[in-house]
Amino acid sequence: MEDGIVREERQGFFYNHKSLLFWFFIVGFVVTPGVFFISWYGMYLNGLLNEEFNMKRWNLPSRIYSDTEVLYPGFNVYQRDLKGKLERIGYQEKEAVHLPGEYKMTSSYWDIYLNDFSYPYHKFKSYPLRIKLGSTGTIQEMINLADQEPVSRAEIEPELLATVFDEEVEDRSWVRLGEVPPHLIDAILSIEDTRFYGHPGIDPVGILRAFVANLRHREILQGGSTLTQQLIKNVLSKREKTFFRKLNEIFLALLLEAKYSKDEILELYLNEVYLGQRGTVSISGVKEAARYYFSKEVRHLSVAESALLAALLKAPNTYSPFQDPQKAKARRDLVLKLMRDNGKISEELYAQALTEELPVKADVSPVKRKKALKQAPYFVDYVIEQLKSKYPYEDLKTRGYKIFTTLDTASQSLAEEALRNGLSKLERAHKEISDPRDPLQGCLISIESQTGFIRALVGGRDYEMSQYNRAVQARRQPGSLFKPFVYLTAMDPFRKPPYTPSSLISDLPLVLKYDGKNWSPENYDKVSHGIVPLQRALEKSYNIATVRLALEVGLEDIIHTARNVGIKSPLEPVPSLALGAFEVTPLEIATAYLPIANQGIKREPASIRYVVSWDGEVVEKNEPSRERVLSPQAAYQVHTMLEGVMIRGTAYEARKLGFKGPAAGKTGTTNDFKDAWFVGYTPEVLTLVWVGRDQGEPILLNGAQAALPIWVEFMNKIDAGKGSKMFTTPPDNLTLAANGPPDCGAMPGCAQENPYIRSEDKNLVAPAAEDPSPSPLPLPSDPLSLQGSGTTLQSFLVCSGVQNREPVDCGERFSTAQGKIYTWMKVSETNVPAVLRHVYYYNGNKEGEVSLPIQYPSTRTWSSKDISSKPGEWSVAVMNESGDVLMTKSFVVE
Repeated sequence: MEDGIVREERQGFFYNHKSLLFWFFIVGFVVTPGVFFISWYGMYLNGLLNEEFNMKRWNLPSRIYSDTEVLYPGFNVYQRDLKGKLERIGYQEKEAVHLPGEYKMTSSYWDIYLNDFSYPYHKFKSYPLRIKLGSTGTIQEMINLADQEPVSRAEIEPELLATVFDEEVEDRSWVRLGEVPPHLIDAILSIEDTRFYGHPGIDPVGILRAFVANLRHREILQGGSTLTQQLIKNVLSKREKTFFRKLNEIFLALLLEAKYSKDEILELYLNEVYLGQRGTVSISGVKEAARYYFSKEVRHLSVAESALLAALLKAPNTYSPFQDPQKAKARRDLVLKLMRDNGKISEELYAQALTEELPVKADVSPVKRKKALKQAPYFVDYVIEQLKSKYPYEDLKTRGYKIFTTLDTASQSLAEEALRNGLSKLERAHKEISDPRDPLQGCLISIESQTGFIRALVGGRDYEMSQYNRAVQARRQPGSLFKPFVYLTAMDPFRKPPYTPSSLISDLPLVLKYDGKNWSPENYDKVSHGIVPLQRALEKSYNIATVRLALEVGLEDIIHTARNVGIKSPLEPVPSLALGAFEVTPLEIATAYLPIANQGIKREPASIRYVVSWDGEVVEKNEPSRERVLSPQAAYQVHTMLEGVMIRGTAYEARKLGFKGPAAGKTGTTNDFKDAWFVGYTPEVLTLVWVGRDQGEPILLNGAQAALPIWVEFMNKIDAGKGSKMFTTPPDNLTLAANGPPDCGAMPGCAQENPYIRSEDKNLVAPAAEDPSPSPLPLPSDPLSLQGSGTTLQSFLVCSGVQNREPVDCGERFSTAQGKIYTWMKVSETNVPAVLRHVYYYNGNKEGEVSLPIQYPSTRTWSSKDISSKPGEWSVAVMNESGDVLMTKSFVVE
């Protein structure tokens, strides 16, 4: 009996232990893998979350901007197309201005409510500005309407030139949550997720409420997905739609809420959400959507505008105000109603918002869309190439850089127009050069002389036709454009003896043997001109004289000068170097002229001012460079010679074409007329124009015929809104009269004004280059007594009139319609009484003279000459009683 009991107890013991082992096996084979699976699944989801959201947070295109637009008294609003700039930036014309981004125009004043904007190292505040205009559109006065205080300078934000997209072509700008107006957040939460701040990522209550609302209205008005779920869905939109993806979205939403705060999730959502389409470009994020639909920054959105953006979230293209205004308004009004019902807006504000009109259709025409995506395309391409040399291109497409450039959009538009119009005019005027298979091409580069900032760059007549950027990629022979660097080398003050513009050089025929062959340079007019001053040789662009000078000063020294001013292309020490028989890029040769315009200071051309990261950190800053590469003496003397090119030389047609004001420049033409150049500068800006063909065929026109008219058209337009400045003169400069040989001018002695820089060496005239030639006449050892015994000319001018004994409208070009010119001078005379004579020459022949008695030690006196029927080249000389020429002036009558 007891054995039986014990046996049963043992059997029960074994039975119980077998059951436990069975369940242990069950746990081991089922639960443990489940635990491992859940752990692995959690790690997988966490890795997926980190991968997708870290990538998405930085998937921002970079943007390239112009320079700011500075308004000041003297600025011309019509010439600078200020209205067009305001419209491109997104300003809206109103009957009265109340908000930033609005403007009003009248004939006598404009009101502009300036936007606030951040620029590197400076934040510009928003305020209403009134600009009072003159009859021609020039700003006379500026006033801050907020406090009625005068304003001397105002800046308008930079203009977007281009966006560097990645392969997805999404237009997106990151916005901080603090920059988003509260009513936009209220609008989005009211229609999409009212319990956003109360659920853990999924919201069963919201799903039930949406179901009831949709059932009651018999249409789908609300969705059950939370904002967190929508964000997950947007991020995973490219993944295959499966049951497991939907499951992943639920768990990812919970995990996202655990990893990020509600504000971080909302900020991600506001920047990620898709809100429409502009052509092939997706509009993503509320910041870009505000710009696209309303042409304003997101912080300036009204309640009704915010409601419309919230209305678009369900189906941006279906509810687009540009596609279906009725559907868009109905959906927007629903959002406003929900905002009112949720207590986010008052009844009064609700009623007011209902009356606000929808935005008009966005400008998506192909031409304007192209301009919106990339303005100044050749310049933008050049900027991108520079950026790619410093930053990985993938970063440029995804890191959201802001690149602030040096471009002036008004100058750029005028440059594009001048080049396009100029080339078309040439083809119409010269039918023989028109060839549709190889049309005329050109480029234009405009650089701010004092900074090196590129203000305009056009690499061809039509970017759609050809993206080849001739301004920076084409390699062409500069021809005569190189000659000033030969003269710069000659005028180096360390050269003994130094050359000056009055130094003499032979222009007689020359035969050189090089590489076993004879080479003989020819002048453009096929004529040699004897012994000439250097000034005339450069003004008239004499080839023979320039080659002779190059051989005198040394070809290696010329190469050294070229390297100093910025020419980096290969150069060989051969005689044809002096005539520009080598290849350079247009930007390279334009850069080389900057030291001449800046009294020997080299400025590296700059296209980028700042590069700023998406969160506002300045990662690159480019200040204007400054390096002395030429002596101020040499630079100034060549500069004055280039001024002469504009008055008496190969570019004298610039005045006939309508250009006024101080300028210096040089034409360039290569062999067989393959390249036509002109580079010229004013005190503010240097501009180069090249005209030719891509295939190198002749255009049968020289630089003055092809490039100069384009330069004049452009420079006239950009100077119209600026004050007229004069070139500065070095403080140690003296302007003296220097006699040349008998054949050098239109009158005996051919005295000319030439600049002289003081130096220890008083021998200002270099030896003649080649015998036979007349011996040059050395200047007196003391240049201050050069004017003659006891006589000093303090001023000597040719003018249109004299009023109150003072000269009026003086210059070097006059019209026969004026009737007379007046030669006015201020004289100091120690030996009174004395007599000075004004001797006039017309087209090389003496036209008469006037004797002027000098009765006092200091005298203002003048003579007049009838020019009413004698257009042509004139000169007037001042002579003393002994017949010595004290000074001469040349002028042109048209």
